[in-house]
Amino acid sequence: MALTKVKNFNYSRVRTGKARNIINSKSFSFDVHYGEDEGPLLVQLPRSQVFSGLFESDGKFYCEILIPSDGAASRFYFEVAARIEASLKRQERFARSTFVGHVRVSSPESSCLRIKLPQNKANITTSLYSEGKDQRPGWDAFHKGAHIIPVVGIDHAYVVNNTIGFNLLLKEAVICSKMPP
Repeated sequence: MALTKVKNFNYSRVRTGKARNIINSKSFSFDVHYGEDEGPLLVQLPRSQVFSGLFESDGKFYCEILIPSDGAASRFYFEVAARIEASLKRQERFARSTFVGHVRVSSPESSCLRIKLPQNKANITTSLYSEGKDQRPGWDAFHKGAHIIPVVGIDHAYVVNNTIGFNLLLKEAVICSKMPP
């Protein structure tokens, strides 16, 4: 997996794989790739603030980060969503499907972006680092208000009941001492 900074991301290289039936021929999953042979999509987003800390829903762990509504992370999310949606709508069976995302407005200037933490059974597999320190921090350092540099991936997109979606997966995060001015 090659890591790309969001400012260097080439949206035209986002690709979806073949449909895989996941539930009774009405729901489908698709691999998401960056380029023809470059593998899964992996992107470093700009420094962000953790809005919610960790929370659990149905045995899965998530967090929300605060992003500028007109910033690079927001553009990345919606541009990738548009590419995935356009790619899937070229197939007749998904022509009426629409994208529903995981962003909610926090204020006129900022939004909260929900990110899923990948797991192996009940254990979170996200790698957590601390800026300028050799020792890795514990999850108690990943709290509301913490500043992070998130590295996210998109492994799959899905269509369920004509709704297109995907999860941003927090692959790595660097906890920063503070945001730059």
